[in-house]
Amino acid sequence: MDLSIVIPAYNVESHIEICLKSLLNQNIDSSRYEIIVVNDGSTDATESIVRGLIAEHGNIKLINQENKGNGGARNRGVDIACGHYLYFVDADDYIAANTLEKILNLAITNDLDIIGFNSKQVTSHSLSKSDNIDEDKPVSVMKGTQFIGKHNFKPEVWWYFIRRQFYHNCKVTFYHRKFLQDSYITPILFSKAERVVYLNYDVYRYYMSNNSITRNKSKKHLKTHFKDLAFAIEKQDELIKSIENENKGENIDCLKMLKAKKERYVLISIVRYFKSDFSFKELSKDLEIYREKDAYPFRFFPKVNGFDSLLNRTLVFIFNSKPLLNVSFRSYQLLKKLT
Repeated sequence: MDLSIVIPAYNVESHIEICLKSLLNQNIDSSRYEIIVVNDGSTDATESIVRGLIAEHGNIKLINQENKGNGGARNRGVDIACGHYLYFVDADDYIAANTLEKILNLAITNDLDIIGFNSKQVTSHSLSKSDNIDEDKPVSVMKGTQFIGKHNFKPEVWWYFIRRQFYHNCKVTFYHRKFLQDSYITPILFSKAERVVYLNYDVYRYYMSNNSITRNKSKKHLKTHFKDLAFAIEKQDELIKSIENENKGENIDCLKMLKAKKERYVLISIVRYFKSDFSFKELSKDLEIYREKDAYPFRFFPKVNGFDSLLNRTLVFIFNSKPLLNVSFRSYQLLKKLT
């Protein structure tokens, strides 16, 4: 078995069939890959839809469990996976047709720990054709720390195939948290990877729904998100400290990027405080937590490659000054009330 695709599924009756059919609409022999759907306590028709497809396709497996969240479902899928490579897919997303075999063959041929590719944000389920999967692209293999320093990385795990034995050797596990789990799993994997390749192939379709983090503005939702942002910053800080204990000369660019990404989570948190109904006092409490983790004030973001824009520089200038931040926050809140 070459590939195990793990899909956490919770009340996704309107998406799961589209997701699974996209994974079946591939030019790869079914004996080479398995699709593991972990039904995480769904109360809708998710299970029955998956069972209907299992009757027609022998490479789909269904695991039922009590609700443990996205992380717990991914962990369960990893436990039973037997493929040489792991791939995590979200149940409301889908894959471009006939893309998996090429990525998988490149990973196996080059004995890679991680292989990455492109994702496209969509609001439709009809974009099934890849823009460029038939093209041949040069393969450049490098260490994960070199890759972070030179090219950055996307944190979401659905950008990558990961060699399963390497994944286990890294002793990583998903936490039972709602948001941002990829933010500390992915950099750990990259920091330990010896053979990484990223190719500009159009593969993944990230479906933007009304329940996404950026669109849901309920206070309960945002409170959970702020807590998970703080946890992600803490885990990122732990990783940075562990890398700093190694060869600093080799990892200096990697460390700069990781520190910038840690600070970026603080920027995201502040921006979402602006758009929420939380008070400036509550924001200030979180900023003190970020200060303890050496993530605030901003020192590395947005100076590194990929983050250096006029907007980011302006926001950092304002957010690094407590008086400016206070005035801006209160002015924004007043403007929201007037409009």
